Amino acid sequence: MLRLCRIAAALFTLIFAACGNDGETDVSLTSAMVLRGGKAGVAVSKRFFEDVSRPTNPNRGAPGSPTRQFVTEIWYPTDWIENPDPLGQRDAPLRATGRPFPLLLYAHSFGLFRGDTAYLARQLASYGYIVVAPDFPLSKFGTPGGPNLADIINQPGDISFLIDQMTALNADRNSIFAEAIDLQHIGVYGYSLGAATAYLVTFDRAFIDTRIRAIAVLASVGCNFTPEFFAQREVPLLIMQGDIDSQAPYTQNSVFAFHNAHAPKYLMTLKNGSHAGFAEGLEQFLTSDNPDSLNCRPNQPPPPPVNLFDVAQTTDSTLIRGDCPGSCRMLPLPPAMKPPRQRQLAILGLVPYFEASLRHSRAARMFLQHTLMVENPDAMLQFDD
Repeated sequence: MLRLCRIAAALFTLIFAACGNDGETDVSLTSAMVLRGGKAGVAVSKRFFEDVSRPTNPNRGAPGSPTRQFVTEIWYPTDWIENPDPLGQRDAPLRATGRPFPLLLYAHSFGLFRGDTAYLARQLASYGYIVVAPDFPLSKFGTPGGPNLADIINQPGDISFLIDQMTALNADRNSIFAEAIDLQHIGVYGYSLGAATAYLVTFDRAFIDTRIRAIAVLASVGCNFTPEFFAQREVPLLIMQGDIDSQAPYTQNSVFAFHNAHAPKYLMTLKNGSHAGFAEGLEQFLTSDNPDSLNCRPNQPPPPPVNLFDVAQTTDSTLIRGDCPGSCRMLPLPPAMKPPRQRQLAILGLVPYFEASLRHSRAARMFLQHTLMVENPDAMLQFDD
């Protein structure tokens, strides 16, 4: 059956590439083209934002703060610069053409930081997106007292605050981003705990920011989210996860959430993909053929199940308890997809998704729905649009 689906998808790709909806010629998109990047150079600027209206709570003996502070990287398109810094040309001028640019907010994983998937931000910037990636005050690497999962209750507000800050920069004549941000096309994406943050700020009635028009989640918890959770808004959703993820088991999280979400929705499954394989720069620490061995060790007891309903402790939330299994329950870990390949597939899913959802690109939608799976047999994509 899968083989027949791939043949049908290939035929559809050829037909669609030859003729668009109105009979005009349309340019088809390939995996090689997506991975090559967009037409813009990539710049990055480090900023500091402070929300004086909300406090940072004390954390395991570490003092709190009357404000919430965010060290933030902003990746954005620039005109081509030869031999740029691998992370992006620092503080280069914003690209002169293509304005206004869609805005994306990124939420990092628990215990990591704003640059844990910087490869995605760089690729998106090359396609003409402005990507804002903060360090969250209490879930980042190096948090005094250690990263604290309970602070997820505050992270949706952090995303909304940063949208406010970028809106202000868009209105500031002296800002590099003056009148350059498309405030009608804002998206959010996140990884692991950051993906749960993205879910909350997009769909949960206690946190909804209606300015968000598209969401993508990588390796996320989804076991808490009922149809009522998703019924608050109909927003395009991409769920991406490896099917041997040991931190957030695939079936109970991604499949469960995809089933309950409303269209338009996509579920991209990475065959033998891990949880940690999405992160950049972890290869130097690996001692096995599965990146999840960084968190799941044979001689350590598995951590207890984490339930976002218990963590959030809010009566206005539409989270439920659900079937939320614990992590690291299946040891020894099976061999996993190589992290560089997993990051390639993340690019191949995320970039066309935002191009289709925020820029309404037919070529990107065709690639996502058909060409992606034909050209990449280690990925499977289900969709309902």
